[in-house]
Amino acid sequence: MSRTNRDLADIWATEPNLIVVDASGVLYTDDGPIPGMGDTIRAMSEKVPVWVATNNTTNSVPEIAKHLHYRGIDIPESRIISSGLGLVADPHLHRLVQGNTVYTMGYPTSSWYATHAGGHPVGHPDDADVIVLAASTGPTTHGTLDRIRESIQKRHRPVVCVNPDYYVQTGSGLYPVMGYYAAQLAQDIPDMIWMGKPYSSFSEVVRHYLKSANLTLDSQTWFFDDNPKNVAQLTRDLGISGATIMDTGLCKGLSLPDIDATFGRVPTIRVPSLTL
Repeated sequence: MSRTNRDLADIWATEPNLIVVDASGVLYTDDGPIPGMGDTIRAMSEKVPVWVATNNTTNSVPEIAKHLHYRGIDIPESRIISSGLGLVADPHLHRLVQGNTVYTMGYPTSSWYATHAGGHPVGHPDDADVIVLAASTGPTTHGTLDRIRESIQKRHRPVVCVNPDYYVQTGSGLYPVMGYYAAQLAQDIPDMIWMGKPYSSFSEVVRHYLKSANLTLDSQTWFFDDNPKNVAQLTRDLGISGATIMDTGLCKGLSLPDIDATFGRVPTIRVPSLTL
């Protein structure tokens, strides 16, 4: 795949059979939905299935669908694949969680993923068989990480980060999130397990859900994300096409040298935004 600029209308004219999109930075930002996104998703959905593949584990899948709906973007929860669903669809992670006690770092809604996978939520890391890192929590983030670190030092258990994102784009610039803090914790926990984009284990979770819906994955399947590393990995793993969104997410305002310095020199097709 080369680094080329394309227009979304040109890609759409090739008649894709399936569209898979990231959420934050592609469908919406901190300022709200990308202008025209609701109409774009409606127009696309009239012709092909539109799915979401996101590292959002702050909210449960039903809540992600609700939040999209509030923004005028209608994608049913049955077509939303969160990285947290790796606790269900990845065989190794499912065995770790099912029937065991799970401490989830995040918001109350973040624990939905462990429950959905058959785990039993607990309120302190000392009481958990498995620890899941789902979302940073603002001013309480460092205190929670310290409790997890101390708990693991007392008794080693599996630690799974289900949101590898380091940053999200906000109105004031890039804001560090779970992956950024999990990487710090991983210095003390070298066997931490990662689930989500850009890891191939999450590509297989995406494959699982799309195949279960009897959808065909080929070069006419298109994936759009604001992180070029995610685009390169998922398209390579699944044998599909993809493009990096340049103007509304992580790449917004960055020159090509800046993008290379941030993400590495990843060759992907580039489009300004997802709006038609």
